[in-house]
Amino acid sequence: MEHGTLWGHGAYLGPDYSAQYLHRLAEISRDTLARIRFSQSYATLLSGPAFGIAEEVRRDLKMNRYEPATRKC
Repeated sequence: MEHGTLWGHGAYLGPDYSAQYLHRLAEISRDTLARIRFSQSYATLLSGPAFGIAEEVRRDLKMNRYEPATRKC
């Protein structure tokens, strides 16, 4: 089996599992927040609340959690 970006080859040799994982993580995170805050799935939200949820998930996933003093995340 060829592993795509898992071994540093991009998607030339197989599926890009890292991109697929990040996409799925964002979908699950949006839906989870929508269910917690609005008691409905992300897909059924109006555009305003959906935009807010999507932005929060985007900021959370892009947040740099590295601590230079401890050299840990």
